[in-house]
Amino acid sequence: MPQRAIFALVALLVMCGLPGLPGCVVFVAPRRDDTPPPPVYVAPLPCPAGYGWSPGYGCVPLPAVPPPGYPPVITRVKSAHLNLRSCPGTTCPVIASLVQGEEVRVLGYGDGWTRVYCPGRNLEGWLSGRHLSDY
Repeated sequence: MPQRAIFALVALLVMCGLPGLPGCVVFVAPRRDDTPPPPVYVAPLPCPAGYGWSPGYGCVPLPAVPPPGYPPVITRVKSAHLNLRSCPGTTCPVIASLVQGEEVRVLGYGDGWTRVYCPGRNLEGWLSGRHLSDY
């Protein structure tokens, strides 16, 4: 082996032995009669807040935790006929006409109008909140 190659090998071994040089790998060819070494498990580095470890992907964002759920508010129409509109206002187009006793699920409120979902018709829209039974 030439003297230059020996010097390079010795320099590599000295550098890889230093604790401050990460990622230094020295390849030593295995002999045929050597048994393979057992697999080594390397623990992942801790992920920052809001991230979790995923094998094969590394640190990935954790899903947002939904706010605590509230039980749905379900009420009924108390007028003989009630227009379900596409937006909150009397100038908005009518989607459907609801009848007295029809069940609706309250989704939100705004300016005296109530946003509802009608499970029997699979429709969502706005109606005047004063025409609903007390809830």
